[in-house]
Parts: sequence; structure tokens; C-alpha cells
Amino acid sequence: KFDIQRETQKYDNNYFDLFPSVSLSQKLGIENQFQLSYSRRVNRPNLFFLNPFVDQIDAYTSRSGNPYLKPEYINSLELGYTRSLKVATLTLSGFYRNSKDPVNFVSSVDTNGVSTMKPENVGKSNTYGIEFIAQGGFAKWWTYNGSASYFNTNIYENSSLFNFDKTYNAWSARFSTNAAIPDLFDVQFTYFYFGEQLSAQGKIEPMQMMNIAIQKSLFDKRVIIGFRVNDLFNQQRFSANN
Repeated sequence: KFDIQRETQKYDNNYFDLFPSVSLSQKLGIENQFQLSYSRRVNRPNLFFLNPFVDQIDAYTSRSGNPYLKPEYINSLELGYTRSLKVATLTLSGFYRNSKDPVNFVSSVDTNGVSTMKPENVGKSNTYGIEFIAQGGFAKWWTYNGSASYFNTNIYENSSLFNFDKTYNAWSARFSTNAAIPDLFDVQFTYFYFGEQLSAQGKIEPMQMMNIAIQKSLFDKRVIIGFRVNDLFNQQRFSANN
């Protein structure tokens, strides 16, 4: 549930819904497994997208959120194969995803030449892709988990306000590793990358981020001291060009 009041306006949105899922799997021996799954998912807009207050970037550019945003609903179908080895577990899967009401940043220009950009539920999309996942360990005290996916997406809309039909290819990757160095400390490293995407009016630039955390346990784990740096190289930026 989301509530916000601005002057005499009050926004009250209820996001209650149902999300069914089903999964079937079949093992072949102890090392091989096939899996087929379906799920209905949701991406709910966060406060950054919902906040209606206007951010005046310069004399001719402003940005605001949209409290009337609806959630994006995704129907997902996946077929995967998993191979269990002594040193790692490997998974290769193909997927199809159909999205309704995805959030796109839309720009409009008023009579004074001021451009306002705000998120809107615009169009539908179909995505086909493959994903590879690997998880295992370099040693008993050093584990890792990583994945990479490549996909093709078609976004489209044909209405009185918007008319577009775009197709693009993109890829994404993530990697994390945790090393519990004996008698010293634990170190965790994470990284993700998401390639360029097209939107209703333009494109979204690639995004990436790297994090690192160090943790030390003292007095038989009764005291834990930690240090964490998010976005180590200041690379996480959301940039949309319309």
C-alpha cells in the first residue's frame, strides 16, 4: 500500500494481487536435472518513481515522479538444465518473459519550452533469452556465484498517445565471491553489469556497480566488526536519453 498527500491531493494505491507459480523437475542420475517453471512476477515502482514533487534540474529541464504508476506484471516461462560436478554446479536455461505496463521515462515540452521527464506505464514487451549460472568454490573457505544472460526484447505500443515498435539485444552479468580467510577475516566482493536498453522514447545507458565488504569476528563470534564500500569506483549511474 502507498499513501502520499500533497496540498489537497491524496494518492492512495493498493497493490494487493496474486502471483501463481508452478515448477516441474526431472533428475537423470545424480548429476543431471531438467526443470520447467512458470511464474507471474511483479516489479512495483519505488519511492523515487512515485514521488510527485518536481526536481528543477535547470531553467529548461525538470523531472518528477508519478504517483499514479501501476506495477509492471511479468509472465515468465523457463526451461533449464543443471549439471552437478564436484567443483561446481552449472545451469543453462532458456526463458521467455511477457511484460505489461513497463515503466518508461517520458519527456514532454510545455508552451514555455520547458522539458519535463517523468515515468509512465507505457506499452508491453516480449523477451527471449538464455542464461548461464555457475556456483561453487575455489576452496572450502572460498566460494563464488556468477551468471550471465543474453536476450532479445521487443517493446511496443499503439495508442492515441504512443506509437512505437522497437527491438534490441542486450546482456547482463553478475558475480559475487566470499572468502573466509582462516584466522584473519571474511571478504565479500560483488559486481553487476546491465547493458544498454531501448525505452519508449530513447535509450537507457549501461549500468554497473562494484561492492566490497570486510568482516571480522571477535570473542568467539560474540562481536562482529564490519566495513563495507558500495559502488567502489562510483560507476552506478542511471542515465536515460530521450
